[in-house]
Amino acid sequence: AVITNIPSKFRFGFSASKSGAKVEILKLTEKESATYNPRTSDMWIPYGAGGSAGASAWTISKRSEIAYSFTYARWNQNRGLTAIVDKLITQGIWRVGLIIRGAWAPNTKWQPVIGICKDGWAKDGATALGKDEDTIGYYSQGVTTQAGRMLQGNKEWKDGDRLDVELDMRERIVYFFVKGRQGHVVYTNVPPQVRVGVSLSAAGATAQVALLSDVKCSFQPRATDWWEPWGGVNVPNKTSLFKVPKIPDKIVISQMMAHFNDAVKYTTMVDFIVQTGSQGLHLDFKFYDTCGGEFSPVVGIAPSPWVNEDKGIVIGKDNHSAGFDADGNVICKNDKGKAGNDKWKDGQVIGIEVDIKNNRVWFFVNGTKQKVYLANIPPLVQIGLSLCKKGGTIEVVRATKFDDSQYKVETGDIQVNM
Repeated sequence: AVITNIPSKFRFGFSASKSGAKVEILKLTEKESATYNPRTSDMWIPYGAGGSAGASAWTISKRSEIAYSFTYARWNQNRGLTAIVDKLITQGIWRVGLIIRGAWAPNTKWQPVIGICKDGWAKDGATALGKDEDTIGYYSQGVTTQAGRMLQGNKEWKDGDRLDVELDMRERIVYFFVKGRQGHVVYTNVPPQVRVGVSLSAAGATAQVALLSDVKCSFQPRATDWWEPWGGVNVPNKTSLFKVPKIPDKIVISQMMAHFNDAVKYTTMVDFIVQTGSQGLHLDFKFYDTCGGEFSPVVGIAPSPWVNEDKGIVIGKDNHSAGFDADGNVICKNDKGKAGNDKWKDGQVIGIEVDIKNNRVWFFVNGTKQKVYLANIPPLVQIGLSLCKKGGTIEVVRATKFDDSQYKVETGDIQVNM
């Protein structure tokens, strides 16, 4: 065990409970550098953040199926149970390192799972993390789940691998790591009070808390990450983020991609509706082989419902919609377009953020907010993307909901009213 974040001033002490006990100081030396460095197998505990009564890093269960020591939890029966790390995480950035062994026994009820749960979740319940709305689970097969919503993209893990759960409570984001490598599935909008846990079901299986520490910096989501808001997103049948097209031979959709099979004008809609009183929505896309058609590709919004959906109308080219094209223009209600934004091309990350609370839509190129934005948007909107290039593909690389946008109107920004 290694204690971190100790006070800047302290004294050494010795406690005894036997009359006549003595203590002898054998050595007292001042050094310029430390002799020992913490190892990955060590248990790091910040000063003042120990376990229950200092006895364990785990929340002690009254059940006999799990035995606890300072850093270990051991499953005594072939029965599925979840053990919870005792630290309640509410602020700052915290990383919890875990090592699981012996959990892949035959005829086990569950594959091993690590994850997080809301404070107050049934800690002794025989429910695996990720099975309900109050938990997220990361299974050894590399799948993350919440209430049955499964996402692929993280690495598989196995017996003895070092696993880490990092919670950035400043942004309310959770990341998962296998042997130090960050996974591609990132969950946002996590509850304000959470704990880390482990779900196992094999007799003799153990989970070790190898790290419990606050950290000063956090990993940042990448353009290739999939951002999943806590509680999930509205995806019918969990098959695609795009609406099923009425002309399926002209466009093919998968979970996060739309592929155009014909060189005709076509707009594909993202299957979210953002309305007054709901959370805002930020989506990032990548376009592949989309330039060089009859018109520049466009990302934008339309009211929901949109009378011209599935009619081959380009976003921004009717009296109801508005969009941002690859030439850097914001086109609104079939006007010539307002210049001022950056031009963009295939392979760049193009973002759109619907800030329904402030009645605005922002556009982004490679993460940079653009100057020309939309205002006075309808109370119910949906996001659409227009192409006319055979073989063109659009990929969703990030999707997240938010309560308050971090972006404000700045000097030099240009407003276009819908």
